[in-house]
Amino acid sequence: MAKIVAFSNQKGGVGKTTTCVNLAAYLALDGYKILLVDFDAQANATSSLGIFDKKIQNSVYAAMCGHDVSKCIFKSEIDGLDFIPSSLDLCALDKELVGVQRKEYVLKDVLDGVKSDYDFVFIDCAPSINMLLVNALCAADGVIIPLQCEYLALEGMNQLLNTVRLAKRHLNDSLTVYGVVLTMYTGRSKLSRDVESEIKKLFGKEVFETKIPRNVRLAEAPSNGKPIALYDDKCAGAIAYNALANEFISKFIKE
Repeated sequence: MAKIVAFSNQKGGVGKTTTCVNLAAYLALDGYKILLVDFDAQANATSSLGIFDKKIQNSVYAAMCGHDVSKCIFKSEIDGLDFIPSSLDLCALDKELVGVQRKEYVLKDVLDGVKSDYDFVFIDCAPSINMLLVNALCAADGVIIPLQCEYLALEGMNQLLNTVRLAKRHLNDSLTVYGVVLTMYTGRSKLSRDVESEIKKLFGKEVFETKIPRNVRLAEAPSNGKPIALYDDKCAGAIAYNALANEFISKFIKE
């Protein structure tokens, strides 16, 4: 049965989607079966996997509205990496869930029908705290928090962690924080090192040792509709995400 992992950070531009997509890609290349759910109306994960139509019909919105989820699953260029795309329609879903019974568990119910086909299901969450995030946390076994190595990126962490704690207490008692991934890291920067030190004080061993560097090729890959493994597998960003995939798997093997 698949482990379901939500990738969340309420601050945008921290490398959340980049981490979700590229970790999924390297895990698939290692032979794991991955389903990536783009749960952000901006649909950046969708375009990163080659679909640029933000009005696509067979999307996660359609699945959440009762459509056959199997018809909303697309195959990526990487064998073993499937995805459910997002669309602009998802913007309306937060309001549409008002009054729905078990509204916190709609995504969980959708994924329950397909998760047995995969080793991991990744949910790329929007940079906000709303009912869509609550749905992701209710569906997930754990959360990975990508964090940009800047002090401003630390702001709001308490609010996100409080949301995770509340979801665990009242809605999903198995929910846990799997870890924090440091992104846009510059080893020669005192600021990056200081943020790393601060985060390790807060999260200890839950901080992944692999750090994702600032890398132009990582920034270019989404506009070409490809994970970094297919765009430039020799660049520093690709090497880092490959290492992160190995560390991620070693964590679950230990568990």
